Amino acid sequence: MWVLFRYLNRQILTSLFGLTFLLLFVFTSTRFAQYLTEAATGQISADVLAPIMAYRLPGFLQLILPLALFLSILLSYGRMYLDAEMTAIFASGVSKSRLVAVTMGSGFAIALVVGSMSLYLNPLGRQQTERILLEQAKRSRFELVTPGRFQRFSEGEDGRVSYVESLSNDDREMRNVFMAETDKEKGQTAVLTGESGHLFYDAATGNRFLVIDNGARYVGTPGQADYRSVTFDTYGIRLDEPDLEREAFDETIPTATLWRSDSPKASALLQWRLSLPMLAPIVALLAVSLSRVNPRQGRFHRLLTALLVYVSYLGLLIYCKKAVAKQSLPDWLGLWSVHVAYFCFGLLLLYGQEIRLRLQPRSSTPSV
Repeated sequence: MWVLFRYLNRQILTSLFGLTFLLLFVFTSTRFAQYLTEAATGQISADVLAPIMAYRLPGFLQLILPLALFLSILLSYGRMYLDAEMTAIFASGVSKSRLVAVTMGSGFAIALVVGSMSLYLNPLGRQQTERILLEQAKRSRFELVTPGRFQRFSEGEDGRVSYVESLSNDDREMRNVFMAETDKEKGQTAVLTGESGHLFYDAATGNRFLVIDNGARYVGTPGQADYRSVTFDTYGIRLDEPDLEREAFDETIPTATLWRSDSPKASALLQWRLSLPMLAPIVALLAVSLSRVNPRQGRFHRLLTALLVYVSYLGLLIYCKKAVAKQSLPDWLGLWSVHVAYFCFGLLLLYGQEIRLRLQPRSSTPSV
C-alpha cells in the first residue's frame, strides 16, 4: 500500500508542479501587464511592481492549485489507463475505494495549503497590496512624472496634460515644464509654461501645490483670438487629493473579523474562503472517475467534459457567494449545498454502476 501511495502521488505531484507553474505564469502575466500599464501612465511607481506581485501570489495560488490538482490527476491517471498500469493495479487487488483513498492524500495536502492561503496569507497579502496602492494614490501624479513624455492626469477629454523635459539629480526639481488644462464648462484652455517647477506641501492646511518658476500662462478659447497672457516669477497650482474610499468588505478583511460579523457580505466572503480548500478533495474525487478512459479513445477524450464539470462547479460557487451576499440564499444553505451536490455527483460517477447492478432484480432460473 505504501509503495502504491508513493508512486501515485509522485505521478500526481510531478504534473501538479508543471501545471501550477504554467497557470501561474498565465495569471500573473495578465495582472502584471495591468500594473505595468499603470506604471507607464504614471499612476504607480515602477519600484513597487515586484512587491505588489509578491503579495498577490497567495491570491493567485489559492485558485490555481485546485485546478492544477484536478488536471494533474486527469492527465496522470489517463496515461496510466492507456499504458494498462491501472489494469495491473486493479488486478493486484487494489479496489476503487483504495485508489480514491490514496488519491485523497494529495487532495487533503493541497487543501491544507489552499486553506492557509485563503484564510490567512491572501488577506494579509491583499492588505499589504492595498497599503502600497494607497500610498501611491496619496502621492501626486507629478511625483511619478516621466521626463520626456506627455502625461494625462485625469480621464476623458478634460483634465491636465503635462510635459517635463528633465529632472534634477535628486528628482525634486522639474525643468522646462509645460501644462495644458481644459475647462469644459467655459470652453477654455489654459496653457502654462515655466523654466522649473517643484512640489510644495503646506503644513498648515495640508494642501500640496505644484510651484512653477519663471513662466507664462495663456488662457483662451481654441479657434478664437481672445487669449490672455500673463508672465510670472512664481505660480502655484493646488493639487487635488485622490479619492481613497474603499469598500468595507473585500479580500483585505481578516478571517477572524469575518467570523465575528453578522453582515451577509461577511458571511458570503467567509464561506468563499472556506470553500476554496474544500474544493481540492472534491475535485480529486471527481478526477478519479473522469480520468478513466478507453485505450482507443486517448487520454484527452474526457478532458473537455471534465473541464466543463470544473467550470460549472466553480461557477455555482461564485453565484451562491453573490446570492448569500444579497440575502437571496440562506446562509445555512449557501455554498455548502454546491459542495454536497458535487461530492454526491463524484460518488455517483465512481460507484454508479455497482449501485445500479445491486438495485436490478435478480432473474429467477426456471425449474425443470
